[in-house]
Amino acid sequence: MTSARLLHYVSFLAGFDYTVKFRKGLENRNVDCLSRAPVNQNCISADVSINDEVHQVCASAVFEILIENLTADVIIQETEKDKELTQIKRELLSPINSDYILDSGILFRNNLIVIPKTIQPTVLNELHSTHIRITKMKQLARCYCIWKNTDKDIENMKS
Repeated sequence: MTSARLLHYVSFLAGFDYTVKFRKGLENRNVDCLSRAPVNQNCISADVSINDEVHQVCASAVFEILIENLTADVIIQETEKDKELTQIKRELLSPINSDYILDSGILFRNNLIVIPKTIQPTVLNELHSTHIRITKMKQLARCYCIWKNTDKDIENMKS
């Protein structure tokens, strides 16, 4: 007997127009956050136990938005080039309270990846590729990433 939860999920998925495509394991980097999450302990924090937990949350967020041409290394490199984000990183290294944290070279604000300007179009295209409505695109973006005027940029995307 199929559970009501599974039937509800099937009904929900039936409302989408999608195509299932095969990807090799190496190309399928954002399968899920538990089976292939990177383990790296380079987080800046005062408490080691909190440090591990924060890093796991950060690594999970990075893992969820990775695609073939958008990797953690690309985010790190583009963050280094962005003047505004470089200033925020400098402030993190000084003893002030901030909503930002730095984990493995990637800047986070309230557990969301701060996306540099140069790769915002790539992230927008990836969000748009799911063919969901604007409201759902905003909700999806708010789960993993942030940048100045995220909502406005999503609204201004052409269909």
